[in-house]
Amino acid sequence: MTARTKSDRLRRLLSHGYFAPELPPCFVSQDLARFRKSVVDVIEAMAPIKGKPAFHRFISEPSWLYFPRFGKDDRRHGVPNPIAYLLLSRLVADNYIKMRTAAKRSQISSSPPIFDWNVPRALVRPSIDLRDDFLVDLSSRREEFVGADIRAFFHSIYTHAIPWAIPGKTFAK
Repeated sequence: MTARTKSDRLRRLLSHGYFAPELPPCFVSQDLARFRKSVVDVIEAMAPIKGKPAFHRFISEPSWLYFPRFGKDDRRHGVPNPIAYLLLSRLVADNYIKMRTAAKRSQISSSPPIFDWNVPRALVRPSIDLRDDFLVDLSSRREEFVGADIRAFFHSIYTHAIPWAIPGKTFAK
């Protein structure tokens, strides 16, 4: 696929990015991608509340699942509410170019997001070898460091890490 429009990115995020790749193949989200425009139109047609879009007041909680790992603790996965994920995906699709540019400039992130049109996931996960090389280099310079996994929607994210990764630690403080 060669299309690179915001709408195409949104469709790809919804159809190939909603469920964790560890889930069985029966978990699919192609219908969410197919009917994205009609769902967004209904959400945007809701009457504003105090001058802000109604969906700004929408609060949801993820459904948590635990996947067993051989010889290790179970890994906790969160499946977000589909409406919340659709709205977040639309924001990412609309601002992907800006986000990628900021991630490339970041001195903290070693793997800027790569949108892929041909693999099972919309966003490519970083290379394990690249990550391992980065960790070896980092551990030789630092006694302690923190890792956060945002894209897989695991529970290990620290909220202060997001502004540090985008505009930088100095700006965030």
